[in-house]
Amino acid sequence: AWTSMVTGVGPDKHGVQDFLRMEEEAHHISPTEEVKLNCPAIWDVFSAADRRVAMLNLPMIYPPPAVDGWFVSGIPHAVQEGVAHPDSVQSELENGPYQISSIVDPSSSEEYMEDLKRIVDARAELTLSALEDADAELVWSVFMAIDWAQHYL
Repeated sequence: AWTSMVTGVGPDKHGVQDFLRMEEEAHHISPTEEVKLNCPAIWDVFSAADRRVAMLNLPMIYPPPAVDGWFVSGIPHAVQEGVAHPDSVQSELENGPYQISSIVDPSSSEEYMEDLKRIVDARAELTLSALEDADAELVWSVFMAIDWAQHYL
C-alpha cells in the first residue's frame, strides 16, 4: 500500500508486492530491503518541476532517492546508516535521538510504550525541523507508532 500511495498505481505497475520478496533461485523469502520503483513517485514529479520535498520515514523506499530536498527511508530498513538524503540530514539523524523502529521487546509493554513515545517525539522534532529548514512545498511525514502499538499490545 505504501508504494501504491506514493505512485498512484498498483503493484503490477510499480513492481513492489510486499514487505517480503521471493528469491526465485534460492527458493526462500527475504525482507524487501532495496526498492526500485518501475514508475515515478510523487517526489519525482515534484523534483522534475523544481519543487522541493521533505519525505520523512517513508516505508518501503530504500535507498533514499536523491530528491530536491530531504528524504528519510523508513521500515523495513532496520539500520540507520545511509537512510537519508542529503548527507546533512543523515548526520542530523545520527547525532540525535531518531530511530526507525523500536528496539524494545513488545512483551515489555510499559517499556515498549515509552520507546514508542521517544520515537514519536524524535519524529515530530524531525518533521518540525523539515517544516522550518527544508524549504519544501511538500512535507510528508509517516508516524508508525500507533500501528505498532495496536499490533503488539
